[in-house]
Amino acid sequence: MRFQLLISCNNAAFGDWPSIEVARIMRELAKRVDGDCEGREGTVRDANGNTVGTWAFIADAPAFEACNSCPWPSQCAERGSCEAGQ
Repeated sequence: MRFQLLISCNNAAFGDWPSIEVARIMRELAKRVDGDCEGREGTVRDANGNTVGTWAFIADAPAFEACNSCPWPSQCAERGSCEAGQ
């Protein structure tokens, strides 16, 4: 099983410092997941109320091992392997 979170940072709520809005979204999501009231998947909204992403627990996800040389581990996770270490 894995947990996947995808957020699109292409609107005004993310401004010049997208990390601030991403952190806010992750804090809110952590509260929802910790309370286990939201089930196993859902959407995330930015500070302006726009739906900007999704999250899910994925039961049948393949095993994943990131190599130490990968600059973008999330890309490895999407492919299920790391091209940087090859």
